[in-house]
Amino acid sequence: MIDTDTAADDAIAIMLAAFDRDAEIVAVTTVAGNVPVEVATRNARWVLERSGLGDVPVHPGAASPMVRPLTTGQDVHGESGMGSAEPPRQPAPRSEPSAAAELVRLARAHEGELTLVTLGPLTNIATAVLLDPAFLTRFDRVVSMAGAADGHGNISDVAEYNMWADPEAAHIVLSADGEVELVGWDASRQAAVIGSEECRAIEALGTETGAFVLALVSELDRYCREVQGLGGFDLPDPLAMTVALDPAIVTGAEARPVRVGLADESRGQLMIDRRTAREAPRVRLLREMSRDRFLAMLYEMCTETALVGGRR
Repeated sequence: MIDTDTAADDAIAIMLAAFDRDAEIVAVTTVAGNVPVEVATRNARWVLERSGLGDVPVHPGAASPMVRPLTTGQDVHGESGMGSAEPPRQPAPRSEPSAAAELVRLARAHEGELTLVTLGPLTNIATAVLLDPAFLTRFDRVVSMAGAADGHGNISDVAEYNMWADPEAAHIVLSADGEVELVGWDASRQAAVIGSEECRAIEALGTETGAFVLALVSELDRYCREVQGLGGFDLPDPLAMTVALDPAIVTGAEARPVRVGLADESRGQLMIDRRTAREAPRVRLLREMSRDRFLAMLYEMCTETALVGGRR
């Protein structure tokens, strides 16, 4: 299951899941984040259709954070959230159960069988926890792209966007029963920055999928270079999806009690207790990844000419 605020790198993450022959996407839920929820829903359906998975249900979720106004990331990913790619203006109308209710239903119906991957603010997940306090324990694994364990933020000086966008939801999730594997922006900067050399390698593949990936990240590349000072764009959401598909990519992790800052200055900051544990840790911080392993999966996906266009 995938919970997403589908923007450019979320779209690549969904494509990675579609590419993996051993993975089955049971459902996609959407949440307001980098783009409004209706745009995220349209984008998710479009990417699934282009990946030949148009029958996967997409369930719209929260239209705003739990208590705060929505701040989107359209200055990062473009107005559509999809860089220079051009999703359809109007999605086909569909009626699906709400995201949180469907998350709870599927978790109960397939207890211990599913992996939940979250790629956006944790609003839907927190709502599901409020509906079912045992919600997180019903999954085989919960992998979340959220936070920055080194305190180096991308939306503030200390916070990563998904945590910052809805810190109250993150607080509920990280306080709930069950283990959450956090793939933070620190891990993305270490293993998933795609520079000019890697872009040339993708372009040289000459595939429709590779061209689509580069179109998705056109706005993101500019932002990451000019604002964040990176040597290219980074792909934290595809990195989280790779962790879900290939756990062996993780080369360094630590289990710690973690809280989320809720005050103005610490909003969305991960507060990690590295003292002798006074409580059982619920969070596993995935700090180091194999960059070679991540790039190999990305390149292999981009080699798949038929992954986009609904021909796979």
